[in-house]
Amino acid sequence: MLDPALSKFSDYGLAGLIILTLIIAVGYLFKVVHDYSKSDRQRADHFGEAFMTMSKDQNETNRKIVDVTERIAEQSKIYHDDTTRKLDEMPGKIIREFEYRQLQQAQNVNNTPAS
Repeated sequence: MLDPALSKFSDYGLAGLIILTLIIAVGYLFKVVHDYSKSDRQRADHFGEAFMTMSKDQNETNRKIVDVTERIAEQSKIYHDDTTRKLDEMPGKIIREFEYRQLQQAQNVNNTPAS
């Protein structure tokens, strides 16, 4: 049984051995490339999922930042409106306080006992 195989090998000789070696090498390289592409696909899927998770988390964080910024803007508007209202009322209050003090001083002058 080994005799026919040896006769075939001797018929093809060195060229047959080179072709057989090339076929085995190409098959091995094909397997290696296939394994690398499979692991690359798995890695790409993993990174894709991680990116989607990170994007969702970033969107949630951005939404919270927008909410806080809107609240700060609303509080600033309320503070500004309150301060503006108080500043608008201040001249009237100052005038009323001034008139009140003048009236008090005038009454104190009139109420002093005669000396």
